[in-house]
Amino acid sequence: MKHWLDNGHSGGKFTLCMPPNMPRSRTKSDTPTPLTPDRARYHFSKTLRGSKWQVVRGFHTLRHSFISICAMKGTLQPIIDAWVGHETEEMKQRYRHLFPEQTKQAMGNIFNIEDLFEQDG
Repeated sequence: MKHWLDNGHSGGKFTLCMPPNMPRSRTKSDTPTPLTPDRARYHFSKTLRGSKWQVVRGFHTLRHSFISICAMKGTLQPIIDAWVGHETEEMKQRYRHLFPEQTKQAMGNIFNIEDLFEQDG
C-alpha cells in the first residue's frame, strides 16, 4: 500500500478517491475527492451485479466474513480487534459463537495435552 501511495497514486491524501473530472459523475472536480460511502456502495453493487456474488449485501458482509475466517483460522482475538477496530466487549463477542467445532477442538486439545502429562507421571 505504501508503494502504491508513494508511486503515482493520484488521490493525494485520500487512499480511495474519485479521480479528477471523472466521466459520468454528477459532480466535477479538478482535484481528487474522497470516495463517499454512497459512491462506494454504488460501485460495489455495480461491480457485483450479474455475478454469483451479487447476493453480498455490502462491505459489512465482507468485513464479517473476514473476521469470521480469521477467528476460524485461530487468529488471536487481540490481533483481530486491532485489525478491525473492535473496542468494546460486545463487538468482540459477535464472532466468537460462529465456529463451535473449533471451540470443541480447542477444548479437546487442552484435555489431550493433560492426558499426556497424566500418562508420563
